[in-house]
Formats: sequence, structure tokens, C-alpha cells
Amino acid sequence: MTSDVASPVGSEMHLPVETKRGRWWAWLFRLRVVIPLFILLVLLLAPTLIRGYRLSSVPEATEPFDTESVLKVVVPDDQNAFVEYRQAADLLVALSSTATIDLDEVQKGEWDAAPEVVRRWVDDNRRVLELWKLGSAKADAQYIRAGEANWDTLMPVIEQLRTVARLVALDAMRLRAEGHPDQAWDLLCSGMQTGNHVGRRGIVIERLVGMSISVTMGQEIVKWARNPAVSVALLERARVELDDIWRQRPLTSSTLQHEYFYVRLSMHSESMLNYIGKVRPSPLGLNNLAFYTTGEPSLSDRSLKHVFRNYLTQADKPARDRTKQTGVLKCFEPHPSAGAPAPTPSQLDSWVLQSILCYSALPAASQFISAADRAEVRNSLVTTVLALEIYRRQHGTYPDTLSALVPDIMPEIADDLYEPSPTPLKYRREDTNAVLWSVSDDTVDNAGDIVGGKDLGYRLEPPKPRVEAGAIEDSSKPSK
Repeated sequence: MTSDVASPVGSEMHLPVETKRGRWWAWLFRLRVVIPLFILLVLLLAPTLIRGYRLSSVPEATEPFDTESVLKVVVPDDQNAFVEYRQAADLLVALSSTATIDLDEVQKGEWDAAPEVVRRWVDDNRRVLELWKLGSAKADAQYIRAGEANWDTLMPVIEQLRTVARLVALDAMRLRAEGHPDQAWDLLCSGMQTGNHVGRRGIVIERLVGMSISVTMGQEIVKWARNPAVSVALLERARVELDDIWRQRPLTSSTLQHEYFYVRLSMHSESMLNYIGKVRPSPLGLNNLAFYTTGEPSLSDRSLKHVFRNYLTQADKPARDRTKQTGVLKCFEPHPSAGAPAPTPSQLDSWVLQSILCYSALPAASQFISAADRAEVRNSLVTTVLALEIYRRQHGTYPDTLSALVPDIMPEIADDLYEPSPTPLKYRREDTNAVLWSVSDDTVDNAGDIVGGKDLGYRLEPPKPRVEAGAIEDSSKPSK
């Protein structure tokens, strides 16, 4: 006997497939089911959606220069000054830790006034100076290959070469005091070449050390030039050789290209990632998820390319020919003659500020460009000082104006690159003394305020008469 009451289970089993699907969809679209599922879906897709949104704010970019041509450069040992520079750094004897000596102050004076501990220090490093001199005579220099320096790379040789530069300047002082101005010049000339070598194929910090070395040499050259034992012929030789060394200086763009590789590697280094996250690696991969969500490292890579392209387009131009620098990064305004539209400084700022890695690793490249400008002006000043000293020996006094140097001593007066239009360096004669200066990077002429640091330049004065064996000799008389 069969029952008239249908079994629920049995009836469910005999329902058409379409009806089963309909009930399934009806259950799925209940609010208590839909809302949790929607929230779960959003949570799963959120990292990708956020990443896509952030990446869409920064356009993709190609490499800002021919990276392959820079990466493949390897300077052979027989041409690489750093072969000897490294050897010299290994042998460098440190100044006694018990001596509280300000080498800047020692260099401002004369060798006769140098403390005995400094004299011994120079003598203890004779072998260092010999090796350094061999290296400075080489044609090229490369400390680390492009793309191999990273955030964890230390540069002890670079820093030690700054100390070696002090040794060179002090030894030149000694030779000058002992009546060997030609040997002193050879040392200073080699020191200027080292200033070119350090950072020639390197990053910003290397180049800044190289510029520092050149400043140290320049200060001693100005003192050397006023020494009465330095002849007109030697001054003329020095001026020609100094110009030749300056023409060999690395381009500003070359340093920025190497810095580009350095920053890219820094952004991807473990040290940088830990520094940014301030956390230890997570076993659940949450750190990687966080960087993925923020669009890193792709976002920073794109921003970096745009910023360096901006710097490289104008870094090698004279300061007055560049467009205005604005914003946090001091990027250049697009040039009106540029064919394709380029990002503005405000756009570049916004991209970098939201790019965590790029903002943390990107150096103050604009400050380096300013430092390169100052180095160029300093060289013009030192070269002009040599010309002024030639004139003083020929005529017994400094000229009334710089135009007196042209054309017999100099073909033309050096340009003050900080002026908005071509303008010679500033000069003023003060009785027997003289002041030579540039308006510096603030472009404000402070009437030769060298001591206050408002202007960039040198105060010149002839050597004072000295007493020898009861007689007075006036060393400012013109040479015969």
C-alpha cells in the first residue's frame, strides 16, 4: 500500500534540474549570504585594485639613457688609477689619535708653523704618497663598476683619498717652504687629477669627495702662486696644465647615470626594505603583500626613470641656460622647445612622494648639480688667480681691472656662470691687495664678501717683505 503523502526528499530528488538551480540561486542571493561573499571578494581583490589604481597615476617610462653602454664599461688595471689608490689606502698611517690637530687650520698657515706631529705624519706616509702619485698619472679611474654599488656598499678607499689629499697639500707646503716650487706644483697638479679620478665613473658621493679634493688642491694652489720662488714661466705652465686637467673632468650627467643604477639597486636591497617597513621579515609574506598593494617596486621604478630623465636633459648645460628648478626635488621645468610633453616638477614631486622606495633612496641630485656648478666656478677662479700672479710679477702690482690680463696672459676673462647673462668674474684692487669673486649660486653680488661666505672667491695679497741676514727683501718686486 502506498502513501498519498510525498516524501520531501524523494520529491526533491525528482525535481527538474532547472528548479534545483533556481533554488540554489535564490539561496545565494539572500542578503545574509550576498553581503559576506561580497566583502570577501572585495578583500581578495583589494590589493590588485589598489595596486592598479596607484600604478595608473604614474605613466610607464623607458630607461632615461643608454644603460647598456654604461654598464659594460670596465677600465683595465693598467689604466685604472684605483689599483694604486687602493694600495695607498691600505698603507695609510693615521694621524695620532692623541693629537687634536685641525688640519684645515694647519693648511691655512705655513710649513714652518706646522706641529711636529703633523710633520711626522707626512713623513710616515712617504710610501702612500709614492703609490698615490703612480695612480694619479693614469689615464682613467673606476672604483666600482656601474650597477655594482648598493646601499650596503662602503667606500673606505674613497674616504681615505680625502685624507691622502691632505697629505698631498701638506707635502706641497713642505716643498714650497724648502724652495722647490716646481716639485710642489707637480704634486698639486697630480692632486687635481685625483679630484677628477674620484667619481669619474662613480656615484654622487664619490664625485663629491673628488670635488672636495679639488677644493683642497685649489686652496693650496692659490697660496703656492703667490710664493716669490714661483717664476712667471712656472705660473704660465701651471695655468695651461690646470686648464687641461679641467677639460678632462667627468660630465655631470655621467655621475647622474651611475647614481641612477645605485638608487635602483638601493631600492631593491634588503636593507632598504627593512628600513622602510621597520619590521622583520614575516613568515606569512605580509611584507611582500604590503609592497605589492602599494604598487612597489614598479611605482618607484617608474618615478625614478621620470626624475632622472628630467635631470639628465639639462645637467650638462651652463647654469644660466637651464630652465627654472622648482618643487621638493628641484626638478627642471620642461623646456619650451621640447617636442613631446614632459612631466612638470609638481607632477614629479607627487609621483615620488607616493613612491615609498624612490622617495627614501633618491638622493638630492639637484644639490649635486649645484655642487658641480660651484666646482666649475672655482676652477675659473683659481685659473684667473694664476693669471693675476703672472701680472703681478711682471708689473709689481695687481692690475686695476681684469681686462689688463687680455690678451697677453689670458685669451679672455673667465665667465661668472652664475650671472643670468655672460658676465666676467668680479674683481677689485685694494691698494696692494685684490679681491676676485663670483656672485655664487644665490646670484646676489655681495661686493666680494669672501670671509662671510656670501660670495665665492679669493682675497689676494703679495707676500710680505722678509728679513734675511739683517737685510730687507721686498718679494713683491717684478721678476726680471
